[in-house]
Amino acid sequence: MIQTFALDLRKGSLLARYTQRLGTLVDRRLSQIALDGARREAEGAARNALDASRAKTEFLANMSHELHTPLSSIIGFAEMMEREVLGPMPVSYREYAKNIVESGRQLLGVVGDVLDMSHIESGKYRLDESEIDVGEALTGIFRLVQGRAAQAGLYLQARVAKDLPRLRADPKAFKQIVLNLLSNAIKFTKAGGHIYVLPALAPEGDLSIRVVDTGVGIEDTDLARITLPFERVGGAMTHRQPGAGLGLSLANALAVLHGGTLRLQSKVGVGTVATVTLPHWRLMKAPGTALGEAGLGATPARFRPTLDAED
Repeated sequence: MIQTFALDLRKGSLLARYTQRLGTLVDRRLSQIALDGARREAEGAARNALDASRAKTEFLANMSHELHTPLSSIIGFAEMMEREVLGPMPVSYREYAKNIVESGRQLLGVVGDVLDMSHIESGKYRLDESEIDVGEALTGIFRLVQGRAAQAGLYLQARVAKDLPRLRADPKAFKQIVLNLLSNAIKFTKAGGHIYVLPALAPEGDLSIRVVDTGVGIEDTDLARITLPFERVGGAMTHRQPGAGLGLSLANALAVLHGGTLRLQSKVGVGTVATVTLPHWRLMKAPGTALGEAGLGATPARFRPTLDAED
């Protein structure tokens, strides 16, 4: 009887262990099923997001192509009217034609930015690289925006050394990067403000181009998303400005395509420093100049931005 009782205890203990093990296996299996379901759901959501992104990119590319031709025609005919190619016109009509041309060119620029961004997002943007004279390129870009800056009552200054090294890059993309940064600074700096273009060589040999302004500045919470496509942040002054919110995102994307970076430092009410850095392996030593020479791009003494972040 004692032996039978002991055997029953062993059977009960064994059954309890089996039951516990079975429960553990069931729990594991249920967890695995739940995990597989969550993974499938996440993969489905990722596929849907990717499909939506591709559809958006294709739509933007197609829309840009569709708008480009009629816009160019409108601008062309308005220019003919402005120059009175088709015959004399009242002064007021010539002014209307001039406004059409200016607005059309502005819209055409937005269409071009949208098309470029869609090509970058789809991986279709190709750099057409050649050797660039950095000083000459920056001087040309500077001249393009001088009139706009003067009209806005801004002090615009560029410190471009004659012995800057040459750069291996896409000339159109390089121009667009710097032009977008300057255009952004002009848009968001009030009359009487200052804007500086400061190229410099870092000790490690990288080329940096800083665009410094005394504009309205950017909130810390907005800095992380301001380089995202179609993002427009800030207050009333920001939203009054024309554009699709592509300037900084396009500059950032083009810098990355060159192996570079775009860094923004800003303080509301003080200004913004936008620094595009291009890697040293894209630079070619200028005759008689050592890369990393001190003094290039020092901030003019009459304006030194006081931002919390490092210059």
